[in-house]
Amino acid sequence: MRPVRSRGMAKHTRLAATIGILLIGLGALLAPLALTSVWASHQLLNTETFSEKMGPLSTEPVVKEFVAEQATDGLLAQIDVSAWREDSGTGLPDWLPGRVSDTVDDALAALERRVNQGVQAAMNRAVNTSVFDSLWEQGIRSSHGQLMQSLESTSAASSGSFALDIGVLAEQVKADLTGQEVPWARFIPQLDLQVVLLEYESMDVLRSWSNGIQNAALWLPWVSLVLLVSGVIINRKLLGKALSVLGLVFGLGYALANWAQRWVGDWAEESAISSEFVDLMVTELSASLFLQLRSLAIAAAIVAVLYYLVCWFWADQPDKLGQVRLLLGVAGVLLLGILFLLTVPAPWLVSVLLAVVAGSSLFLLETVISRVAQHREPLAA
Repeated sequence: MRPVRSRGMAKHTRLAATIGILLIGLGALLAPLALTSVWASHQLLNTETFSEKMGPLSTEPVVKEFVAEQATDGLLAQIDVSAWREDSGTGLPDWLPGRVSDTVDDALAALERRVNQGVQAAMNRAVNTSVFDSLWEQGIRSSHGQLMQSLESTSAASSGSFALDIGVLAEQVKADLTGQEVPWARFIPQLDLQVVLLEYESMDVLRSWSNGIQNAALWLPWVSLVLLVSGVIINRKLLGKALSVLGLVFGLGYALANWAQRWVGDWAEESAISSEFVDLMVTELSASLFLQLRSLAIAAAIVAVLYYLVCWFWADQPDKLGQVRLLLGVAGVLLLGILFLLTVPAPWLVSVLLAVVAGSSLFLLETVISRVAQHREPLAA
């Protein structure tokens, strides 16, 4: 009866180990998703934190250049130089200087070039004033607040945009040119200019994403924690592996976030949006996420190595050699795996495959070392 009991206990032990590994693996995979959802809820869906990040960017040359370019294009689109023709004389305005030999079309074409250059120069001056800094900060806060209110409501708006109202800049440009006694400044219309930072085709889709992020931020951290703790409780020997896998998974999260940032930059280059402006926005918003993923990956790896170091210290003398090999093996896998994930901008598939191989190695390492030791014992005898 005793051998039967031993086989039953071994079967129970293997089952517990398998369940523990599954729980730890699932909990580890959910950990970076939980962190990302909390970051998105706090950073992207909160007006205060979003404004705190985006507000100070008004001093960045990339932002000034982007806004000036968009505002200039919007303002010039509303100025029709050909409508300034007059019926008297040559058909040109009395205040328009030109040569007698110039045709009406040539004179108006020259005027249009001067208008473009004048408006662009005045707009560049406008975005380099304290008025623009205040306008940017207030506009970011107001636009984000309105967008969040729309997401929380049940309105059926089909599309929209996250835009910055810069009508004040158009007024400032007109006042600037008028102060320089530019004769055509009086023709600049009063406009409600906007610079579009984000366009969306469906409010319902955006609302579903917002709700999903908020729900994930509320539940995923707890689900991940419960799974990890349950796996370790079922089999306490998996604590070191749980910490090691967490380090790898957080490193993988960093690598995937880095790949996503590069993808956004490539998309911006193919679209009409300034890629430098998009890169700046994404980098500023995601800086805290990258810092947390990198810090947690390194911290989990260090704690895992310390755990195996403690296990070696408290191990019986015959087991110390095996513990040293296990310690060095885990440290080597974590060092190479996390170092690659945090420093090499690889395609997402390569990062995933590396993390899978490294994670599998962590679970197989102890088995391989024990089998090698078993083979060497008869030889030593």
